[in-house]
Amino acid sequence: MSVYQTKVKELLTKFTQFLVEMPDFAAQIPFDAQVVLLDADDPEYSNQAVEYAQHAHTADDESNRPLVYIDMSEIFSLSTSLQSATALRETPPHYITNSTSI
Repeated sequence: MSVYQTKVKELLTKFTQFLVEMPDFAAQIPFDAQVVLLDADDPEYSNQAVEYAQHAHTADDESNRPLVYIDMSEIFSLSTSLQSATALRETPPHYITNSTSI
């Protein structure tokens, strides 16, 4: 398993646990969205995740599928009342260096 795959697995596990504890957050994610889990503490991984997601988005057979970026660092560093306000994004966060506008 690559370092990237290990990171995805780690973030997916944390995100799944978070959704169990905070089901209201899941309700904010658009139906059928492509979700990209990011980590501000690991910009190399996050840049690669955004690159992969944007490539997949352009090749998607459903042209209007929402693309949502979720920064796991923000989810776990913010108070519960602020989590949904900032962690869910429609564009990559500022620390992403190689994103393209879709």
